[in-house]
Amino acid sequence: MSKKISVVLPVYFNAQSLPELLTRLNNVKNDLLKIRLDLEVIAVVDGSEDNSGDILDNLVNNYDFLSSYQLTKNFGEASASKFGLRKVTGDAFCVLAADLQDPPELILDMAKAWLNGNSYVICERIKRDDPYSSRLLARLYYKFVTKFIIPTYPKKGFDLFLMDSNYLAVVIKSSKSSSIPLILSWIGIKPVKINYIRQARKHGKSTWSLLKKVNLLFDVLFSFSIKPIRIVSLIGASTSLGGFIYGLVVILERMSGQAGPQGTASLIALVSFTSGLILLSLGIISEYIWRIWNEVNNRPESIQRFKP
Repeated sequence: MSKKISVVLPVYFNAQSLPELLTRLNNVKNDLLKIRLDLEVIAVVDGSEDNSGDILDNLVNNYDFLSSYQLTKNFGEASASKFGLRKVTGDAFCVLAADLQDPPELILDMAKAWLNGNSYVICERIKRDDPYSSRLLARLYYKFVTKFIIPTYPKKGFDLFLMDSNYLAVVIKSSKSSSIPLILSWIGIKPVKINYIRQARKHGKSTWSLLKKVNLLFDVLFSFSIKPIRIVSLIGASTSLGGFIYGLVVILERMSGQAGPQGTASLIALVSFTSGLILLSLGIISEYIWRIWNEVNNRPESIQRFKP
């Protein structure tokens, strides 16, 4: 009995790219059959308001390896991907973006590496054919990740991967706000790397806004790192020490008969600084508390839409 590769396809405003994507995935399937591997593709429409769902419903009739699900609203790429991962039946799994910027043909290369005994394979970007602003933000993001969270994370990042299904449960059970690539890196398995150039987007327009990128940064930071609290604690301790030294100097000056500082300007500045520091500390702690509450409130991570 041949083994199977499962591909999860989160879909959000990808109506224009889906026909070409499925044609190329069909070619990938034929190539996989040559090395005795089967393919299943699990498409998850993440509340997309275009006709992506209708297109997939029609394509399901043309491709026996394709299944399609729709969510009731936009839950986010991570939640949509994890919904699809719960449907996986293959021996290895991956998540593929539906915009064709990551060539689906890379699945074949990863599958060959997997057959050679590698349980975790990633496609690491060595170049991005994206606008300068996107490349700059991506460079800053991945530098931040390697500096504060996972030092061994690929410097130019990755999205496309293939992992043995023995680790599937770990990914599915990860927290709601977790980034799947970060979870895979956190597991600790050293990946085999395949280098590639990220393609320019030919179909549609990216909905990956600056606000979504900032939200991702916050989720990654507060889900994987304790350093923000450590930094604030260090600043707080330094401020307290500085205040103690300043107060000691004032007392000594008074005892020696010197006039010491006059007026309220210095007092106002000190109170304003410490108040701001307290609010910043409370804000950072609240970010962690929010994520704890989001995990324990039993709210579903995603909800499937059923047709009447």
